[in-house]
Amino acid sequence: MHSKELAKLLNGRQYGSEITKEEAKQAKENNLVVVFGYSDDGVELKGAIDEEFGIDRIYLNKNGLIENKCDDEDCPYYQELIESANYIHSEYCGFPEMPNGWMFKFNNPVPHETFDIVEDDEVSCKGIVFSLNDIN
Repeated sequence: MHSKELAKLLNGRQYGSEITKEEAKQAKENNLVVVFGYSDDGVELKGAIDEEFGIDRIYLNKNGLIENKCDDEDCPYYQELIESANYIHSEYCGFPEMPNGWMFKFNNPVPHETFDIVEDDEVSCKGIVFSLNDIN
């Protein structure tokens, strides 16, 4: 399975039913990461990375998430790691002026495919699918 296939499969899913356990397992087996928003302040990653985050910038490399193992955000070791890292930037667009109707959108400099999550017949999230293999 490739990111384009998975994004096409997920496109149009209802909020709360974004990805099945079997699809997440297949994504993991193919080193794919699926990213989508939930609630009004959360981001879910499924597949090769299985985590939940708040709205923020998520740093990663080809091995997965880059975690701060220091006690503070200004740790030189962590800062050095994220300077050369790839990232996913999540953005909550909010109501009522959501661009193109999206409540969430994600920016990721890694090649990725997009899909829509629908809630009450409205697109509420522009999710992404990418491969960890495409990260330097």
